[in-house]
Amino acid sequence: MAIGRYQVLHQRRTWLATICTVLLIMLVPLIHAGEAADQVPEPEQVAWGRRLYLDGTLGPGQPLTGRVQNDVALTAQPAACVHCHQRSGLGTTEGGSVVPAITGPALAQAATIGQRQRPVYSDETLVRAIREGVDAAGQPLHPLMPRYVLPDTAASALIAYLKTLSAHWSPGVSEQEVRFATVVTADVTPVRRQAMLDVLDAYFTETNAGRTLADRSSYGPSRTRNAAGSARAWVLSQWTLTGPPATWPAQLDAYYRAQPVFAVLSGISASDWRPVHEFCERHEMPCLLPNTALPTLTAADFYTLYLSRA
Repeated sequence: MAIGRYQVLHQRRTWLATICTVLLIMLVPLIHAGEAADQVPEPEQVAWGRRLYLDGTLGPGQPLTGRVQNDVALTAQPAACVHCHQRSGLGTTEGGSVVPAITGPALAQAATIGQRQRPVYSDETLVRAIREGVDAAGQPLHPLMPRYVLPDTAASALIAYLKTLSAHWSPGVSEQEVRFATVVTADVTPVRRQAMLDVLDAYFTETNAGRTLADRSSYGPSRTRNAAGSARAWVLSQWTLTGPPATWPAQLDAYYRAQPVFAVLSGISASDWRPVHEFCERHEMPCLLPNTALPTLTAADFYTLYLSRA
């Protein structure tokens, strides 16, 4: 192998390791499934709750409102739950502040908070938490948790949506494996295609070999895998797209129906990436660092992360 190509592969392996670590830290918790709710909520109610959670809208022309620490008012999008609890509902940490998970399974379990126990939330205590800022035990929530003005019907819709978060396995995930795909279009030269595939294949081989090691204490942070997902094999499929880009959506849908995947890793194309971008957004599927000179530039989409948007 030429030195130049070795250096390129080494650099690509470095960023692939980094992005896969980010994927594990930020996204792999999404694979865990809770117990499905006993009653299936109405789709319209869940859709309303989703709009509340993501957009901060009660309805057409009706913004969600709430107040946080020092009686600071929040309205519409800035009041949306997603800003702190994330799209997954799994929360996050920032400095010494912990934003707890509010998925259905998390709310349906008791939790230890410091030296005390927080009991399971009921619908009634959850509505009280949303409106009054006290948890299921009647203890005050963090001052940065908004106290929302929420009618009963809107509160029921929001709770219905929360119960759907992490209630089922994510597509492409089972007890035994996590499936990924990489997308290759037929207009890419064999050399470029193989260079990308070599990096992915090598990383997946190393990752799966690490599953069987009892002692991982020597691994650095970039190789430490999520403990709950460490027993699952990583499986990579290659989705090859042929013909004009207008035909790619149907090809992608056919691949996905045949074998759903958790995320699209890398990928390479000399044509417009928009069909792949839109496919990933439609299925709410992460698409990480595709090799394309034609990224899709939009402020509204979320799931595709480009090496460069320029």
